[in-house]
Amino acid sequence: MNIGPVPLIVSSVGRSGSTLLMSILGSNTKIFFPRYYPFERRYMSYFLHAARTMTDTYVATEEWNYQELFQTSLKKIGSIPFFDTDVLHNARVSKKDMARAFYSSLVATTMSKLHPEFFSSVYWCEKGTEQVDLLDYFENTERVVIALVRDPRNVVLSHIDFHGFQPGTPQFESYISEFKGWLKGVRALNPEDPRHMIVKYERMVSEKETVVAELSKFLGIDLNLNNSLAIPASHRTSRNDNASLDKWRTANPSTVRYLDDFFADDLDAFGYMRYTADLTSDYVPVSPIFPKEGQVSTSGTVTVGRDDWLFIHAGTNRWVDTATNRFHNAEELAAPWINIIPSRIQAASDVGARFVMLISPEKDTVYPDRSPMGEMISDDRVSQLLLNRYPELISYPCAELRAARGNKDTFRRFDSHWTAFGGYVVYANVMQHLDLPPVPLENVSFVNSSLPGDLLKHFGTFEEDDVETVDLSHVEVIHEFTPPDGHFSEMKLRFKNPRAKNPETVLVLGDSYSWNPDGGLARFLALSFETVVFIWTRKFSTEEISQVNAKYVIVEVAERFLIAAPDEN
Repeated sequence: MNIGPVPLIVSSVGRSGSTLLMSILGSNTKIFFPRYYPFERRYMSYFLHAARTMTDTYVATEEWNYQELFQTSLKKIGSIPFFDTDVLHNARVSKKDMARAFYSSLVATTMSKLHPEFFSSVYWCEKGTEQVDLLDYFENTERVVIALVRDPRNVVLSHIDFHGFQPGTPQFESYISEFKGWLKGVRALNPEDPRHMIVKYERMVSEKETVVAELSKFLGIDLNLNNSLAIPASHRTSRNDNASLDKWRTANPSTVRYLDDFFADDLDAFGYMRYTADLTSDYVPVSPIFPKEGQVSTSGTVTVGRDDWLFIHAGTNRWVDTATNRFHNAEELAAPWINIIPSRIQAASDVGARFVMLISPEKDTVYPDRSPMGEMISDDRVSQLLLNRYPELISYPCAELRAARGNKDTFRRFDSHWTAFGGYVVYANVMQHLDLPPVPLENVSFVNSSLPGDLLKHFGTFEEDDVETVDLSHVEVIHEFTPPDGHFSEMKLRFKNPRAKNPETVLVLGDSYSWNPDGGLARFLALSFETVVFIWTRKFSTEEISQVNAKYVIVEVAERFLIAAPDEN
């Protein structure tokens, strides 16, 4: 049945390194596959499935007239409904003969138009798990299989990070059962069959040159690492290749124990080290103050970076996904903001106010060297697109906060917010966008205080940090509205500073980065303006601007909340 190049199947499950292997195979043009990341345009699978449907069992009725054959039964491609009639004679043509002819025609017609280079290639490569069974069904023995195996525990943990699977859910249990079935099939491959090769992900990462040489010998063509296809950094769920090798060592211990038992025979068969007390003594149970690097809180919302620094991991804002451009198109997310920002500028101007937007940089962007995401953070995030579009109107002091780290930390280790010093850096940048001078740092007073870290509580402790807070002892703080039940939404504070040099009123519409007790933007602005009104909200209201007679309106949005623009209607 074969037409065109020899089928080359990269048999693997997701998060096993198949994209890396495909990028290496793509270094030689004699191996055909569409070179579009993530290298998953599965023409072969489609053609084989389409052909096989013709051989499915058809449940016949008493009638086989035109309506029955072509209107009732064949609303979509399916089996041959009239095979057991006199239209086709079983003795002369079989279902598989028909399906093979259909497959050959599909391949020849489609590929000649879409990819003329297909027919001059040596191999036709696809990654997946179903192609081998389909080729077997059609009794096609001309094919090559590279089975890519990775430590099953690391595969599952990477799935948890990438797709959000949660252990104990039906979806999770179904997934690991299917995965185990695939591993059983790989273990059944005949190692003496020259058409089969098993590659371990761990060797592909740690012994790249050796593995590439082995692949070249197996396929009979030269592969070159230097010509490998590019893979976006956002594809990774580990800081680098080496960090992906022993992912299970820093994962939730109970999850690792469960996976170790579930995949016990597979771990032994493929030579992976089993979970033992000796291996785990350094990370179970972990201290809540000094969790293990890479560990994720039981809530799934906080993760541990280098030097015991804590970072936001996930939540309704899916920060990791937007930071790495994983699952999201930054331009699509930026589009609604690009639509509403001009209208906000005009609305503020109509009531005599000047508009500035502050995008509060996330901790990971200021401390990428300590963040678990590290180099995976994309340079094409929504914040960057908006800043490039409106550089004069948007304050995004990420570079300034990074640079200021040379003096002292600009973010707190156990908190998602900046320090009081970091707050000053942000305030100075906002004032620059307002074309106003900030109060010089040497004229700002700070006092020592103790505050809990908002991220540390996810590891079971409310221990407080010794922190600096901006001194507002000369500023009157009026709580005009305090939401019930401990909520923050719509909280309204008014700061009155009779010593301020600027007699105007500034309205701040924002979130915790404007309110935070140690270094919130509104508190620093109270050093410069006689009146500062802060409202914890995503709404933009010209009525509120007019009501407080604001000369300046600052809309502050945490970077992770750019995933969804507010509905201005």
